[in-house]
This record gives sequence, C-alpha cells and structure tokens, in this order.
Amino acid sequence: MVDKRAVTASEKISSLLSSSLLGLYRQLLTRKFLILMGVVSLSLLLMTAMLMLLVSSESPPSSVFILVNLLLPLTIFVLVAGYLFHSRVTRPIALMAEQLSLVGKGQVTLQELTDKDSEIGHLARQIQSVDSKLFYRNNKLLQLNEALERQSIQLKKAYQVKSEFMANMSHELRTPMNGILGFIQCLQQKNLGRESNQQVEYIKDSAFTLLTLINEVLNFSRLESDRVELCESDCNLSRLVQSCVNSVAQEASLKGLKIEVNLPEEERCDVHADGQHLRQILTNLLSNAVKFTDQGFVKVSIDWLREEANEIEVCIRVIDSGIGISDCQCEEIFDAYSQIDGSISRQYGGTGLGLAVSSRLCDLLGSKLKVVSQKGVGSEFSFRLRLKKALNTTEPQSVALSSDEVCDLSKFSHCRILVAEDQYVNQQLVIAFLKSMGLCNIDVVDNGEEAVNYLDKNLPDLILMDCQMPVMGGLEATRKIREKQNCAQLPIIALTANVLESEKQQCFDAGMDAYLAKPIIKINLFSTLLSVLSADAVS
Repeated sequence: MVDKRAVTASEKISSLLSSSLLGLYRQLLTRKFLILMGVVSLSLLLMTAMLMLLVSSESPPSSVFILVNLLLPLTIFVLVAGYLFHSRVTRPIALMAEQLSLVGKGQVTLQELTDKDSEIGHLARQIQSVDSKLFYRNNKLLQLNEALERQSIQLKKAYQVKSEFMANMSHELRTPMNGILGFIQCLQQKNLGRESNQQVEYIKDSAFTLLTLINEVLNFSRLESDRVELCESDCNLSRLVQSCVNSVAQEASLKGLKIEVNLPEEERCDVHADGQHLRQILTNLLSNAVKFTDQGFVKVSIDWLREEANEIEVCIRVIDSGIGISDCQCEEIFDAYSQIDGSISRQYGGTGLGLAVSSRLCDLLGSKLKVVSQKGVGSEFSFRLRLKKALNTTEPQSVALSSDEVCDLSKFSHCRILVAEDQYVNQQLVIAFLKSMGLCNIDVVDNGEEAVNYLDKNLPDLILMDCQMPVMGGLEATRKIREKQNCAQLPIIALTANVLESEKQQCFDAGMDAYLAKPIIKINLFSTLLSVLSADAVS
C-alpha cells in the first residue's frame, strides 16, 4: 500500500500555508491594531477640532486655514490608507487562508484572488502552482492506493481459494492412496509365492514413496499458508527418536549403512512437546542422511544442555558421511524446491521440500535448523529445543499388535458394524479389513443422511464414519446421531483424509470417539477397534 503520509502531503502543506496566512491576518487585524487605527483617526479629528476652536478667536483666518488644510487631509489619508490596506492586503490574505484550508481538505482548488501585478497576487500565483502540482500528485496517489486496495482484495481471495484448493487436494490425493496401500496390505496376507510377494513389496515401497512426496507438498503448502498448528502433549523424546530411526532402518540396511544412536535414559526424556512435528523433522533429516550416504554411517544423538525443575534444553543432531555440500551452498538447501544441482535430483530423486519443511517446522517450534557440511566428507544437521517436562510419566507404546491380540477381536464377531463411506473402493477395503478380523456383520451406506436414517430402524455396535461425503457429511451426521435416543454412547470412529489438527479436533467436537487418518494402516485400525469395542463392552 502507498504510505498514507505521502497521500496527505498536500493537506499538510496547505494546512501549514493556511495557518501561516491566518496568523498574519490575525496579527494585522488584532484588537490592538484596530484600536490603534481608531485612536489615531479620532485623535487627528479631535486635534483638528480643538485647534480650530483655539485659533478661531486669536489667530488670523490664514492660520486656521493652514491648520485645517494640514490636519484634515492627514486624517483623510489615514482613513483611506487603512481601508486600502484592509481591502488590498489583509482581506486577500484572509480569503487565501480560507481557501487554502478547503484545499487541504480536498474540497476546492485555489482560484485567482487578487490583482496579478501585486505582491499578494504574485504570492497567490506561486501558491496556485504548488497547489496544482500537489493536487495532481495527490490524485495519482489516491488512484494508486485504490488500485493497490483492489489488488489486496484479489490476493486475499486468491489466498482463500488456494487454501481451499490445497485442503481439497489433500483429501482427493489421500483417498486413492487409501485404496492402493490398503489392498497392498491385503495382498501381503495371501500366499502369492515368493516372486509375487516381492512384486507386491515393490508396489508397497513405491506407494509409500508417493505418499511421502504428497505429504511433503501438502505440508509445505500448509506452512506457506500459516495453517500448521502446534499440538503439544506428553511424550518420551528418547522413544520418539528411536521410532524415527526404526522407520528408516530398513532402507539403511539395504544400503549397508549402520545407524548409530546415542540417546539418554528414557526416564529423563519425558517431555511436553509437539511430538507430531518433531517426528516429522527427525524423519526428514534421517531420510535425507540415508538417501545421500552410499557408504559409512548415519548417527543421531540427543545432547543434554541444561535441566531445570520444569524445563530441559537439548540439542538433537543427525550426522552422516554422505556426499556433503560446500559452505556457499549450505543456505540454499533450505530453499523450497531447491537441490544443489540437477544431477542430484536425477540421481537421488525427491521434491527438494524435505529440508525446507524441516527448517520451517523448527522455526514454528522456536528453534533454528543449522547445518555444517564439507563436500565429499559429510553433513551435520542440528537444532536446539527448550521443552517443558511432562506432567505425567509416559508409558512405552507398543509398536505393533501381537497375533494373540488380533485374535482377541474374534470375541466381537457378533458386533454389527456400520460403514458410512461414499467411495466404492474404500468401502470394499474396509470390508476386507473387517472380514480379515472375523467381523463379518457389516452394513454399508453411501452418505451421512443414509447413516442417520439407518439408525431409525437399526442400532449397530459401532460406526466407521467418513467425514467428507455428498448429501450430508460425517460431522453433521454424527451430531444428528448424538441427538437420537439410545445413541449418545454409540461408538463412532472417524475414517477420513482430512489430516489437519484442527480437522481432527472437529471430529471430537462433533461427538466422535476416535480418529483414523487415510490412508488406513491395517494394524492401526485393529488397534483402534480393539480399544473402542473393549471400552464399550466394559461400560
């Protein structure tokens, strides 16, 4: 936008000139000046009259005539001079001051006020020239301001459209990925033979790579749009780092790399932090370290810097013996869509967003991602975090369910499950997952309205609810279901491609009991079903 001080320049100058001229006019027309003029005029008249009386009897007529001829013209001259001074000087100045005040407010332009040949006329012409230039410049600035205002409105609309587009793209891209990854998991449960199993494994790896790329683009878009929200909870820092190491361990093993881990005791690492985004940063750094290291090592460590009663400060480092980069290129690697050269992109792949996302997430967490690297030797990425200690000690979380726990779901085989999902492929995937658990009593509806109507005649034991459906979405359907008699405690699990933290919270606010993001990982579905059905059975 144009600086408002520039827009009001003419107003300030006009105001200054107006006040100056008004001041001069007021000085010229003060009471003292008017009184003085009156006193002088009256004094001259009185003196003339008195002298005429005094000399009328004593002086010869010639003396009276001389005095009258001297004083009377002088009196007339003073009166005429005062009138002319007022009409030719003070009055034009007053009119100029009055019009300048209107010019400053943008109401009129300065007009010819007096004789062009007089000094006041010359002053008026100079002020007119300045006024014309200021008036023209002010109009140009106002037009520019209006144009920028229109552009600002257009940018806001474009920003809103972009945000809505990316939110929709997140859903649309994750929905087909749900079918791809889901049925890959189903195929892995079958005896296809060694070669077929290997091919399925290749498909799975490619699908997860595609999902990673999709997530990187969507995450960066959310960061650009300031739509990323912090979600802090109690977690164990040591276990979180180890979990990230486990996620890249297989890829490292295939390259013959060993990941060295140096972590403090778990008992010291219970913190209150945004574990989700911290996990994303570490996973990106570890994935990059493994990707760009062909031989040697990858190290990850947590260095304890400071500890107080309710707070700790740590430094997390990821070190590799990979290709490295030169000093002048260290800052460039944090730029979005940036890779050092095209050959790296062709050789190693990727979007060039991983480090940009990690850097911005570090900023969001109040830290700074730093890099020290030497070309041909390796790189070290590090960031410091000040974290609050957890209020409660966190219990270790099981990474996967055992076969016994999966079999425990057979005791719920009598349960009726309602699936509300509009995509046919996703319907078939959820049915396949449930049947593989021994849950075969399944009904399917295509939207939220059908789910609400279904409950008029039936009462299922659990509902798996998609959020984004035609006719009626899952959130509205859940709220209507909660209003129904005998449905206040009915377990409802969200199965949705909406993955923002605020969208997750909307599910709970609507009355849902649990949340699963698409693409659905089978073991996560099992775990959630076991937890919800077990809790419902106890209650």
